[in-house]
Amino acid sequence: MLHVFQRQKERIEVYVDLVPELTDDKLTEAEWKDIDNILQLLEPFKKLTILGEERGTLYGSVNSILWGMDMLLELLENEKKRVDLRKRHFGRHWKQHGKNSINTTT
Repeated sequence: MLHVFQRQKERIEVYVDLVPELTDDKLTEAEWKDIDNILQLLEPFKKLTILGEERGTLYGSVNSILWGMDMLLELLENEKKRVDLRKRHFGRHWKQHGKNSINTTT
């Protein structure tokens, strides 16, 4: 579903601009980038799911599924490390500028 949302980005933005009640719901470029990142992260899950559905083949075997789960777990662990590094970097940035939280309202 997210891939459809992403492909329709231009139309969605035009619609949101035309409907005044939706002004507060307009996605920022950072949020659109987050959608891109999520889709990229989910792509291996999609591929492995499709491969796992091939009954009677090597890819539908238990060994293949377990290998795939290990691969996906490693992918998620690496992504978590990357996100944690970004959080630490931004945390230092906000502390240097007198902010104690990214979600400040001043």
